[in-house]
Amino acid sequence: MPHVNGNLVVDAMKTTRRTEIVFERDRTIVYAGRSPQRTAWCEACRAEVQMITVFEAAKLAAVSTDTIHSIVNEGQVHGWPTAEGILLVCLNSLST
Repeated sequence: MPHVNGNLVVDAMKTTRRTEIVFERDRTIVYAGRSPQRTAWCEACRAEVQMITVFEAAKLAAVSTDTIHSIVNEGQVHGWPTAEGILLVCLNSLST
């Protein structure tokens, strides 16, 4: 509402400030487990890589073991069963 200030009519204007904050982040996986080092040949990577269990992979990726099984079955992450039937996950493919 306009008001008189001396001889001037002044409009009270509201100004709104907007601050935008943008967070950018990268994800780095650092693996420092107590489990023994398991290296094996990954056919998909065509290299010798560190292999981890489904439980370790789930913990690193902050997902369930069911999710790890699913993404291995879909081919998004490399996984190979051992002779004992334990699924090992390629650490290189998990971090990409």
